Amino acid sequence: MTARGQSPLAPLLETLEDPSASHGGQTDAYLTLTSRMTGEEGKEVITEIEKKLPRLYKVLKTHISSQNSELSSAALQALGFCLYNPKITSELSEANALELLSKLNDTIKNSDKNVRTRALWVISKQTFPSEVVGKMVSSIIDSLEILFNKGETHSAVVDFEALNVIVRLIEQAPIQMGEEAVRWAKLVIPLVVHSAQKVHLRGATALEMGMPLLLQKQQEIASITEQLMTTTLHRSGSFINSLLQLEELGFRSGAPMIKKIAFIAWKSLIDNFALNPDILCSAKRLKLLMQPLSSIHVRTETLALTKLEVWWYLLMRLGPHLPANFEQVLPPRTEPRELPE
Repeated sequence: MTARGQSPLAPLLETLEDPSASHGGQTDAYLTLTSRMTGEEGKEVITEIEKKLPRLYKVLKTHISSQNSELSSAALQALGFCLYNPKITSELSEANALELLSKLNDTIKNSDKNVRTRALWVISKQTFPSEVVGKMVSSIIDSLEILFNKGETHSAVVDFEALNVIVRLIEQAPIQMGEEAVRWAKLVIPLVVHSAQKVHLRGATALEMGMPLLLQKQQEIASITEQLMTTTLHRSGSFINSLLQLEELGFRSGAPMIKKIAFIAWKSLIDNFALNPDILCSAKRLKLLMQPLSSIHVRTETLALTKLEVWWYLLMRLGPHLPANFEQVLPPRTEPRELPE
């Protein structure tokens, strides 16, 4: 608590602006600032921040890039709570907002896991105008690609926050995210089968929210799924099962276009099994391939035709082995009651 009449921000700013202050002292100042913003003094502190924003902005943009990870993390935490408040972000010029986003984007690639996780968290919480965020979408996706391609930096926490960033960008800049749909889909799709539940659920949310954007790039997205399917014969059974969970999300979706994409992608799995006739003709594989064709009900003529097309494709891939396996690949049911009047 601050004394009556005393500014809750002034002494903290003095410490943050003091070049002779220790990293520990400045870290404590940021932690205190965050505590006050989220405590009972919150409204008063926010009002003070609005009045002194140019000064706070100056120290924040310096300290979030500090080589001292504790100071950087504390500054990022305070910045996150500031940028979550639309009153504060509305006071920043477009140039200042872009500068902060650029620095945050650079911080995503920091070698310290806590720092980069916090930077991702800030980007996912910011409330900058859509036109500002849109200008940074491509650069942020660049950084996420770099992050995901560095195996040693991977962790469930980082993956989760990265997905939150993608979700936030879809919300704020759908046009630009539509243009970058293929790039971010390559990052999201593998996470839908992540071993950590919160990660694969968030990945599914990102796909669901971005589906209207992905549908604009159907051919490219189907290619991504096909590339994943291409690896299944060379991976472990657990990988195959995880990938099938991704397909199941599509088959169980209530959106007809998502179901259609799932059926089309299923042809890729048929192609993979067909590389080895012994695999394709095994009872276990045929049962797997027929599962969505026999159990997934469709309610539109377009989906019924797509389902029938995939079944016919399976028959053609069986070729001379079809007569011996026909019992297992009886035609999928397309009942009149499933189609519109």
